Amino acid sequence: MALHRVRQFFSHVTASVSPADDARAVAQLPVAGGELYRSMPVADRRHALEVADRLRAAGWTDGDLLAAALLHDAAKGRRLGLWYRVAVVLLDALPGHGVARLASPNPRSWRYPFHLQLQHVERSAAAAESAGCSVRTADLSGPMRKSMPTSASRPGGAGRKERHSACSNSTASITA
Repeated sequence: MALHRVRQFFSHVTASVSPADDARAVAQLPVAGGELYRSMPVADRRHALEVADRLRAAGWTDGDLLAAALLHDAAKGRRLGLWYRVAVVLLDALPGHGVARLASPNPRSWRYPFHLQLQHVERSAAAAESAGCSVRTADLSGPMRKSMPTSASRPGGAGRKERHSACSNSTASITA
């Protein structure tokens, strides 16, 4: 776990996104969704592209799922900078819900980024929908870290009902 976090730190610090990668991502989103994607910090865009690429490599082709992958962290924004993210990881490792105790919903507070961390799943889903993405994309981007549909446009995938189901916790390895 510690080695993963060290790699994550250096990936964040050295992240870059080529114009071609940005164009590829924006092409999958509605216009306002592309603007939302472009508003994300470069490290979050790099992470989003990697999540979408991992899904594609695993055989997923569903446009809503790939759009959700690109926008699942959109609400973190620039306020949740690197040092807040480091603090979140350290606080999460301690007993006592330190992030929740520090979080403040006041946007003027230095503690607001902790609130963003706690609320980013729901806020990212709402932002995706507000940016013109489908309700399904918003639904998928909300629980992106917790679950993912089992067969959405995967080779040999099943029907609509099964595509909407969320099953495994394996997404943690895809998005972490």
